[in-house]
Amino acid sequence: MTGRTAHSTAVLLLVLLFSWAGQATAAGPEFTLAEALKHVGSTAEVTAAESALAEARRDLADALDPLDTSLGLSADTSFGGSSAGGQGDDGRLNAGLNFSATLNLPGVGPQAEAVTRAENSVTRAEGSLTAARNQAVSDTVQQYLEILRLDDELAIAGKKRELADLELEAFRTMQAAGAASELDELQAGISAATAGNDEASLTLQRNMALTEFSQFLDIALEPDTVFTQPEITGNPDALPAVDPERLRERDDVIEADLRTAEAALSVDAARRAIRPVADVSVNYSTSGEYLSTRLGASVNTNSFQPTFSVNTSLASSGSRAAEGGGTVSVSLGVTVPLGAESRRSLESAELSAVDAALAAEQTLIRARNELRSRSDSLHSSETQLELTADLLRQAELSLERAEQRYAAGAIPAADLLRSEIAVDEARLQQARAEDNHLQALLELARTLAIDPLEVIE
Repeated sequence: MTGRTAHSTAVLLLVLLFSWAGQATAAGPEFTLAEALKHVGSTAEVTAAESALAEARRDLADALDPLDTSLGLSADTSFGGSSAGGQGDDGRLNAGLNFSATLNLPGVGPQAEAVTRAENSVTRAEGSLTAARNQAVSDTVQQYLEILRLDDELAIAGKKRELADLELEAFRTMQAAGAASELDELQAGISAATAGNDEASLTLQRNMALTEFSQFLDIALEPDTVFTQPEITGNPDALPAVDPERLRERDDVIEADLRTAEAALSVDAARRAIRPVADVSVNYSTSGEYLSTRLGASVNTNSFQPTFSVNTSLASSGSRAAEGGGTVSVSLGVTVPLGAESRRSLESAELSAVDAALAAEQTLIRARNELRSRSDSLHSSETQLELTADLLRQAELSLERAEQRYAAGAIPAADLLRSEIAVDEARLQQARAEDNHLQALLELARTLAIDPLEVIE
């Protein structure tokens, strides 16, 4: 590569960057963190959790319905053959109306199990929604601050490009005076081109982050949107005393406890299935000239849910049923399970209950380990804050001295610009340390099932 080629490449990149910079300087619409947090409910995870909760509540309402009813209509006709009196059956039309209702008694049998499972589903869905919202708040803050830091990096990259341009011009002047070689000028041109490429790369990275953030919040953000620096700080004092018992309010721990409870319900159901079942039914029947009616009531010792039924049949043909008074019938039956399948089902349910209890214990252990890790991360971030603050103080002191020497004509503009860049980079490190501290605080709050908004001010 010749010096002329490198110079041409650098000029082309600088022209492109200046073109972009001219567009970026135009003030775009402002977007604040407070506005971003208003759209937390629009994220895909929160929307899905809200839908799941609504469905769980509908299922619970269905489970609490005191009656299960059904209505049936039937009609048939027959052709050929003859009745006992020698009359043909051709053209006889029979119609029937059947109605049944099962009374769901609360707290009894399978109905109690169904209601408990439905209530557990609502509890599970509520925990998932809370967790989804807390995670969305944490992610929103993190992504917003990341775009802000990319803006800071872009500003530093612009100064580094400016510094590379100054050094390139200095080498050109020196090369013209014979104080520098063509190779020196070539290397300076490569440095200027690299600085321009780094700035362009950061611009692309920022645009990609903006697109992802826009999709996450399900809103439209213009490319020139200005993200304002939020006036927020983390407040560790807002966290309650780190009590491991609060971990039981986490959605994953609640889920594990619910699975344990539901496994116990399955054991109860399996035990009912191997017990003898008694069925009792009472029916009252009456018949008239064209109408016969049967009223029935039944119950069994498995479900304990009484069922009431009404069956009415009509005959439209000339054949008439004999009229008579009503009759009452009572039946009693006992079913005794004899197969081994029911006992195997019970053994399987009992093993599942043991597995669920062990899984719940493991979930709680993982939650405690996460709590310790989050607490350690918060302490580490506080240490990092102190280190970056000290680094910034040193960089600012160095800049003060550089400004004094530049004013006295002791150093060139490039040296002053280097000091300014050092201060900007130190400020960026401190800002990232503050972001990390805030994020560590939000993650600790989320670990304890606390609304992250409660620990920021």
